[in-house]
Amino acid sequence: MDVIGKREDNMYKIAIVSAYFGPLPNYVKYWMQSAALNSDIDFYIVNDRAPIEHPDNVHFIRMNLDEFSVLASKKIGLQIHLEEAYKCCDFKCAFGLIFEDYLREYDFWAHCDLDLVWGDLRKFLNNDVLSRYDKIYPLGHLALYRNNEMMKRAFMLPGSEKGDYDHIFTSDMHFAFDELRGIYKILEKNNIPQYDRYEFADISPVFSRLKIVTNYTCYDNNYRHQIFVKEGKSTVRYYLDEKNNVQSDEFTYIHFQKRKFADFQLVADPNEPYAITPKGFIPLGGEIVTKRQIFMYNRYPGRFYEWLEWKDRNYHIIHK
Repeated sequence: MDVIGKREDNMYKIAIVSAYFGPLPNYVKYWMQSAALNSDIDFYIVNDRAPIEHPDNVHFIRMNLDEFSVLASKKIGLQIHLEEAYKCCDFKCAFGLIFEDYLREYDFWAHCDLDLVWGDLRKFLNNDVLSRYDKIYPLGHLALYRNNEMMKRAFMLPGSEKGDYDHIFTSDMHFAFDELRGIYKILEKNNIPQYDRYEFADISPVFSRLKIVTNYTCYDNNYRHQIFVKEGKSTVRYYLDEKNNVQSDEFTYIHFQKRKFADFQLVADPNEPYAITPKGFIPLGGEIVTKRQIFMYNRYPGRFYEWLEWKDRNYHIIHK
């Protein structure tokens, strides 16, 4: 296995890539600021617009969808033509091959989304994890791959429950090939070591309040009263325990999962501590998070109301 050596500072070198065509999300400044705080990791945004203001460790690759299709065709060896940008998601697990000319100096490459705020990545992506696993994290909003020839082409191996890569890459349909029944199953069936702990806050689109998706993990990693806060380098959840005391835990990142934020809701200065809430990004100043803030900024509406939200969501999915 041709593993690239660690840097002189004893840290694996990581590059994280997002392919996003069209105008960037209106909340991208929060993504940018949280990326800047992870200054020992490089981030690449593949986009067809003029680069916006960005920190030194964020790099833009100017490319449109047709140019992406041409590059993917050349690197993968198929006739690929993408009609719409969302189809890029199926290609995420091939980014190490498609963008190999930009990634040669890194020990790990990764794909990511822009609808998230990073936490302290190195706290979770430590040398122990990176030395033992060839892929880290199971979902599409962030997954890391060891930068070697085997992992660049792992998507070509058998084992996908979504179909083979050549069918997926030449189809107009979306298969979620970058997630559990695609590349994850391929690596599992080929005994390639994966680190699949859910250390991130993947926010459900079903509920009005911010609540972590639970159907992946088969347990309820939520509290009735909880808020998510960006403070310094960390992304933290504050919650009330069974004795009504304020406790906290930390995540690699919080993923909004396509949740929309209106421009008037983007009120926080990303350089100051802020709460990430259903009503926007709310500055906290230097305050210690209180019970009142937990109740106010991510209100728990009650079990019955959340059941109605869940029922309404599933009704619309069934009757599309």
